[in-house]
Amino acid sequence: MQPVLFYGVPQGSSFGSIVALEWLGQPYQLCRIEMLQQPWDKLYSYINPLYLTPALLLENGQVLTESLAILLHLANRGLEQGLGFRQGTREFDRLNQTLAYLNTDFYSAFNPFWMVYEMQDLEDCDRELLRTLGQKEVAKNCMYLNTLLADRQWLLGGETHTVADAYLTGIGRWVDYHHLFNLQ
Repeated sequence: MQPVLFYGVPQGSSFGSIVALEWLGQPYQLCRIEMLQQPWDKLYSYINPLYLTPALLLENGQVLTESLAILLHLANRGLEQGLGFRQGTREFDRLNQTLAYLNTDFYSAFNPFWMVYEMQDLEDCDRELLRTLGQKEVAKNCMYLNTLLADRQWLLGGETHTVADAYLTGIGRWVDYHHLFNLQ
């Protein structure tokens, strides 16, 4: 059996795991979960009782949930490709630190935009407040990421991409998706 990645909407954070799976170069399958279709199929509760994506069904039948856990698992599988590093090394610690930053600070900067997206009954003034707050947080985080990438191609500065770059590919697209800045 090949691993199966359950993902939600194409613009979701699951895309980072898809990028990492592609870079890994090993067979896998994708299974789309219609997140906006309510109620969710009860069978999915066997994969993730919280009804969230992504989730990775492994070859042995076990399931990993949460982007961070999935990416670290894929990093370990992709040591030869440079997707991750051996535990106990300085590079491993830097990868974990970068993934934690992306998974907490950068990801959460977009929360106000997802609230506007999901809460259709908000007043216009509340929508604008959330967008303003979110834009300030996203801008701050983008400036930080720009300093990291100012003199290098990849987040950790090595000669190849890691799962951190894959995850940034997934959530970094949200800047364009939410039309936050004029990037021309």
